[in-house]
Amino acid sequence: MDVYSFLNSKDVEAHCRKLDHQFNSIEASFVISRCYRLSIKEKHSAFCKLMETMPDMKLPEKLSFKLDDLSLFHSLSEKIKLEAAMLDKISRGNEKTVYTYSLFNAETKDERRNDQVFSTFERAKKAAEDNAENELIIIRMAETDTQNTVKCYLNREHEIGEIDVRDEEYNDAVCFLEDIWIFIPTPFEKGDLLYMPVKDIALSAIWSNIPMLLTFIDHWNKDEKHIKHRKEYGDSSDMTAFGYWIDPDGKVYHDCCHAYQDLEYYRGKLIEVHEK
Repeated sequence: MDVYSFLNSKDVEAHCRKLDHQFNSIEASFVISRCYRLSIKEKHSAFCKLMETMPDMKLPEKLSFKLDDLSLFHSLSEKIKLEAAMLDKISRGNEKTVYTYSLFNAETKDERRNDQVFSTFERAKKAAEDNAENELIIIRMAETDTQNTVKCYLNREHEIGEIDVRDEEYNDAVCFLEDIWIFIPTPFEKGDLLYMPVKDIALSAIWSNIPMLLTFIDHWNKDEKHIKHRKEYGDSSDMTAFGYWIDPDGKVYHDCCHAYQDLEYYRGKLIEVHEK
């Protein structure tokens, strides 16, 4: 299985290929789940292929508080089943469901909310497509007289790429890969000018397209004991890269992003900023 092709960063993909870095089944599942180009249905197909071609593994013990079975394949199968059922629910709706949409500009990070209410997902999607100006589509489904809401992030092909559901039990079963930390080698060094390219769904675009001067990546200069500890107890939020950014007012600040594996070399133009 070509796990490299699911990496979001072309530079990280090329580096991993060059090193012939091998991903195990858990790591491959993580990479697939984070691939912003894929729709949920395409991720399901990739998970099924993984389970056909790679060995099952036991998930970290820390996940036992939310999963009944720590078999990776069992958890992936449950994730597929629940997400497929949610996609069907979103598509079918019922007499109490209504839909709205908003349009997200990945460059400016502005979100245009539309106040019109639709009776079906497809009608909301069609209206969003007719009004989108190279923007990403977000569709919300709500049940009247309840607090039940579902937020759907569509990719560039206008297929659902991510689902945000207010349901802790559902999220425990489908989001378990977010509670995993994996090691992914990168070609980057301190002082490199990097950025996260504009992604394919609004959920991933918040920190995208903003250059940063890299100072540190979480696993740099760490021994095998640290890496093992991260794999057992860390999660995706620990996959950090620290660096300097410039805010809209031209001030420099130091911060971190939580997906170092998505970074690429910045090859765009630089604009000189003068102090006021």
